[in-house]
Amino acid sequence: MQSSSFSILLVKTSSVGDVIQTLPTLQYLRARFPEATIDWVVEESNASLLLAVSLLSRVVIIDTKAWRSSLGSWKNFLSILKNLRSKKYDLLFDLQGNTKSACVTLLARAKEKIGFDSTHVQERINLLVTTKRIPVAKTLNAQMKYLQLVQRYFSDDAVFFPQSISMKLTFLEKNRLEALLANSSLKAPIRLMIAARSRWPNKEIQVETLCSLLTHISIQYSVCFVFVYHTKSEKQQADYMVQRFKSQSLSIGELSLPLWQNLMNGMDGVICVDSAALHLCATTNTPSFSIFGPSLADRYRPVGQQHFSVQGSCPYEMQFWSRCPLLRKCATGACLKNLDSYHLINACSEWLATIKSRLQ
Repeated sequence: MQSSSFSILLVKTSSVGDVIQTLPTLQYLRARFPEATIDWVVEESNASLLLAVSLLSRVVIIDTKAWRSSLGSWKNFLSILKNLRSKKYDLLFDLQGNTKSACVTLLARAKEKIGFDSTHVQERINLLVTTKRIPVAKTLNAQMKYLQLVQRYFSDDAVFFPQSISMKLTFLEKNRLEALLANSSLKAPIRLMIAARSRWPNKEIQVETLCSLLTHISIQYSVCFVFVYHTKSEKQQADYMVQRFKSQSLSIGELSLPLWQNLMNGMDGVICVDSAALHLCATTNTPSFSIFGPSLADRYRPVGQQHFSVQGSCPYEMQFWSRCPLLRKCATGACLKNLDSYHLINACSEWLATIKSRLQ
């Protein structure tokens, strides 16, 4: 298997956070098979992330939404199908475990197709397209879940520690990064990126709770807050926060994932909720402080002692081992809306103390 002709296909098409959490698995495979061909099938919306990662041989881009939306897209589908089937891989790892990834796994050619067993697949139809199904511990951190599946296939019990990942920037992105980091506000002793929004409203904390936390930080430390945004509503909140903290802050938008990741590398810490921002931070050496409610910190917090978190409690005593089944439809979102500010500030203060000691 050490031959340069050895080939592996990874199937993890979405979402962006899940794709990011799978990168340590790619690191492991590249370390184990430095000369192998390692390709990855991903949705077009997440492709820029993987195209910036030098560990891959090829990124196979698909757009399943376009396939379903118009007849003309079938030409694109047939082109991707031809691309997928042009090569027969030695191994295929389906790290998604749902119907969409099952379609890709079925269409791709591989001598062996490996996926999760019935306890971890999101949709059971996926079990029909894999030739080997690997059991993994139910309580694993998400990064480790993907990694353990691959390691167990190779009967490898060694501890693998994920490293930071270098993401390539275009010429224009490099220039913009240099300009952003040269901003006079970022000359503050401590630079904290704030990314407190999520695609799921129930994962977000109240704006006033966030303001209380940042006010406490600004009183205790000489700090600059960097608010990032990607949507119109996120920009509105970022602009509001800049008004609240004025000279201690700035807002930044229109960031590609590689540029966002490289900007994180220039920060002293990231404060965020369970979102793509948190998982992207895990690919850097920057410490994070994350706030969890309808998902468990033990499952989704990045691995490493520099990553702290606080967990909101459910007043309805919902029990779950990964994400609350009411994540998308809970009418109150009380686990985060009722988050105890005193507990939040104390936990964050402990994290900030470790950052200050690192900077001394």
